[in-house]
Amino acid sequence: MSLQFIFTKNSFLLDQISDQTDGVLSEKEEKLRESFLRDRYKALFQLGCEAAGESESLSLAYLRLVSERFLETLISMPELELVRELAEVTLSEDAVEELLLAVPFSIGTEYIDQNWLEGIYAELNAVFRKEMTGYGGTVQMFLTEKGQQLRVPERIFFHLVESKDEDFPFAFMATYATAGEDGRVRHMPLSYALTEFKTERDRLVTLLSCLNRVSEVSELIGGFVESGELFHPLKFTVSEAYEFLKGVPAIERCGVLCRVPNWWRKKLRVVQPLIVFFLQRV
Repeated sequence: MSLQFIFTKNSFLLDQISDQTDGVLSEKEEKLRESFLRDRYKALFQLGCEAAGESESLSLAYLRLVSERFLETLISMPELELVRELAEVTLSEDAVEELLLAVPFSIGTEYIDQNWLEGIYAELNAVFRKEMTGYGGTVQMFLTEKGQQLRVPERIFFHLVESKDEDFPFAFMATYATAGEDGRVRHMPLSYALTEFKTERDRLVTLLSCLNRVSEVSELIGGFVESGELFHPLKFTVSEAYEFLKGVPAIERCGVLCRVPNWWRKKLRVVQPLIVFFLQRV
């Protein structure tokens, strides 16, 4: 058997009647049940940090999905180590669409809408804020304690945007997240890091170390790293942009987040339309 949950107007509850009538819980399920009875939102946060069980109820699997999407957004913030407990995860349009389409056939699912999801996200934000406040280690250490697979990204971003230049219809820039004197996080051109850390070589090396990993998976970026061009805004041809975009998944696995046009993110889900799309642009 698996734990069952009832969805309410603003939250969810453990279905304890089902627990009593459907059979005996496994040791793992019993621990999970106890954690939800102690603090359902803390338990929900932890749920997204762990691998799914072999046979979960539809309601439990859905709650896990909500938590996983929250955590994916949280750990996609390159400024996370800088802002720590001040980080605020918001519900994106894509997440709303996915989570509403995934609503299972369970008691109370008629209450699940965007407002319901935003309320759950607010509770998960509160859990992270409470547990991170006063934590002595890094955010990466905190998340690793929650789940070994959770990785905080590097502070470097790659940006690709469309331009009006017919010969070079795309522009590329590398930036990094840094905290100003007022404590606010800003995204600065990567070249600025050479100035900010000119007397702190170790910190500069730490910041740029991820570029070595990226160079191993992207020949295009590797060339820019070797020539030093990565520290300057670049103009891309269609073929260069396409080569970069094809490598985005591998680059992001190295910890560098890529900000690319929305049409590419959507078309990543279907290979064939991508080929047609780019053939039309060349």
